[in-house]
Order: sequence, then structure tokens, then C-alpha cells
Amino acid sequence: MSRLWVCLAREDARDAVRRTLLAHESEANVLFVDSAGELRLWARDAAPGSHVAVGPLGDGFSSLNVAAAVVHDGGASEVVVVAASPDEDFVRNAKLLGASTVLDLSLIAEDPADGIDEPDIVGDDVPTLVIGALSPERRESLLGLPAVDVQPVQKPRLRVTPRAGTGTHAPIIVLLSGRGGVGKTAITAAMASAAASWGMRVAVCDLDLSCGNLYSMFGMSGPADLASLVLENAPTAEELYACGRQAAERITVWGPCERPEMADAITPQTERLLDVLAEKSDLVLVDTCTTLTDAVAQAIQQCDRLVLVVDGRPGSAAAQARLGSLAVRLGVARTRIARLANRCGRRGHAEPAINRAEVGLETARPLRVLDGGAEVSDCLGEGKIQDLFDLGSKFAESSAQSLAKLLKELGCLPDVPQATRLVEQSRQRSIWSFGRVREAM
Repeated sequence: MSRLWVCLAREDARDAVRRTLLAHESEANVLFVDSAGELRLWARDAAPGSHVAVGPLGDGFSSLNVAAAVVHDGGASEVVVVAASPDEDFVRNAKLLGASTVLDLSLIAEDPADGIDEPDIVGDDVPTLVIGALSPERRESLLGLPAVDVQPVQKPRLRVTPRAGTGTHAPIIVLLSGRGGVGKTAITAAMASAAASWGMRVAVCDLDLSCGNLYSMFGMSGPADLASLVLENAPTAEELYACGRQAAERITVWGPCERPEMADAITPQTERLLDVLAEKSDLVLVDTCTTLTDAVAQAIQQCDRLVLVVDGRPGSAAAQARLGSLAVRLGVARTRIARLANRCGRRGHAEPAINRAEVGLETARPLRVLDGGAEVSDCLGEGKIQDLFDLGSKFAESSAQSLAKLLKELGCLPDVPQATRLVEQSRQRSIWSFGRVREAM
């Protein structure tokens, strides 16, 4: 029995995609649609249970992102990605996003289905094959459905699951590094403290679910255990939000897991948790682990800015480049990525090559955080992050300035003197007097 395959691919790739599907399933009934929104509409409403294939798309669109959107909608029986000579990373990422398989269209040399016509289209591009199985009332309702569109990946806010409305949700900023010890967790805590001092309600999520220690930066005795969300039924939004623990005034922390073995059980709740935090906060900061877990991958796809943190140690720049490439393959636009060099200006310490963009990260905004010396370790070890601001720490102020730049780009910078001053200072040559450090514009 032939099955309906609803497919999306650019015009010049459709024939190859059709032949690849027919080689995969000889009796496939192949139908092409013209937009990602139409594809999602078919899978979700017009022909639920159909099989979906996403082939090469036009410039600015990610086939992996569209496939992930269809998977999330839940209407398709199977979602397949068709690509030319996909490498192992592409295949792994496709399956991570929910695709059942990846087909290589470059392996198809001949057309096994020459002379086979695609199904006739009637009305508003609704196949006769499907319409014939519907009641007149259902057919009329389908023909009147509004169009749905998925934005190009260059757009500043591209999400696998778009948040409803605009301007009413907190920005999500994810800090990521491919190596441990680069100071990512300390910078996250410093940014949270800065934002709170500007009057923002800050949600901080520690997605190093097994071994994270972000809570200790605020002097908390233990984590806001996310394992409490492992319930018989999916937790409600209220239960997700109530799992957090207040770390300081206007700062609430979620995670990690008190018992590391529970980390995998929490992963399915990551996307909903970040959505709830974005609904109820002014800013969401996400600390991550050094490996790409499923939870981290979901956060990367949801974020408004992805900050890749490096220091001057050998290998950190290469790790940054690999993570940047992976983020792009996961559907993150390069314009949403920032490169942050930590421990700048430290005597005897190699200066991170922040002005030399790695391949694929040329458009990523460069940011700097200055080394704060032993006082940073002392204050963080005692859980007194706020003391760094009271002491006028270069580390704390440059972390705040980096956050102010990001929020300014996102249109979310609070209208308070402390925040606007930092943005104004970033336009000057430098706010510090010693030699090697200069502000990245």
C-alpha cells in the first residue's frame, strides 16, 4: 500500500529528493509543498499520520530546524531528512532533533520512477488523495486554515518552538564552552548579579545537570534539585517554576540535580522549563556543561544569544570553533552567537585571540571579561559574588558590560543609569588604563 510523503525542498532539488524517497520506499506517493509553514500544516492538520521529508532548502533556511519543528508538532508518523553527502555530525544532529533517518540523495544516479506523475492538486493546494477521505465539513475547515511560516535562520529569534507573541518574553542567553575551567559559571553568576542590580528578575538555570555548582556562587547550601520534576504526570508550569530556589534578591536558581544519576530523567523537561522561565522573568541565563547533552542542545536552539566562552589556554579557541559550527548545524544563526574571551589582561597569561574570528564565526560579536585576580576566587569560594561588585572588581564590571552589550542588541537593556553607562563606555577606546586591553567594538 502506498504511503503519502509530504516533502519540502528547493525547486532544483525536488527531482533528486523524489528519486531518493522512491529508492527508500518504491510505492511512495510523493507530494511537494512550497513552504515550511505549509509542510507543518499538512503534517499537523491536513494529513496527520503522513510521512514527512525535508530536503535541501534555499539560502537562509535550515533543513534540520524545519524537521525539528515538524517533529515537535507531533502530527507526522515519520520525519526524514534528505541531504547531499551528509557527514556523521549531520546525521547525529538530525537524530538528536527527532528525525527517524537521514537519506543521502547523492547516492541516487538514476530516476527509478520516470513517467510517474505526482498527485493532482485541487482547491488551495490540497491533494485529492487526502480530500477524498475527509468529510465535507472537515474539508471546508482545512481549506480555510491560515498559513503558517517558519522564519529564516538569519532572523534574530528562530526557535524550534516559537514563543507566542513578541516583546513579552525574557531573552534567553546561554553560555557554552568546550573546555572546563574557562570561568563560564563565574561569568554567569556575575551577569546575574549585575542584571539583578539593574532591577531585572533573573532566572538562572544550571544545565550541568550532573555536576553543576552554580548555586555555590551565591552561597546556597545545595542545588534547586530538578529531580523533583520527575513526576508520574508531566509537571505543570507552576510546578516547573516552583522548583527554583531564591539565591539573592531578584535572582532565582534552577538546577542541577542533587543526584547526578537523575540527569537523563530531567532532559525531556528542558524546553518547557526554559519557556516557563522566559514567561515569568526579565532575563534567563543558562550555564551548561562542557559536553553537548540533549538538555544543552535544546537550550542552544531556544536561546536568543549563544555566548561561546574561551580563555587563553591552548585548545580553547579550537573548541570554540567546533562549538560554533555545531550550533549553526543545530539551526542557530551566526548573528545570534557571541565570542567571549575571559581572563583578559592577566600578567603572564596568553591573551585570547578574540579579534581573530575562527572560520564560521566571523559575524559573532567579540566580548571581553578582565581577569580579577585572587579576589575573584576568594569571593566565589565563599559564595559572595556581590562582594566583587562592591569592591569594584574589573572581572565583575567587565562581565556586566558584556551583558549590557548583549541586552542592548536584543532591545532589552533596562533604562537605568548603571546599565546605560556601561554601554556608553564600550564605545570609547577603553574604560581601563593599562596597555594591552582594548574594548571590542
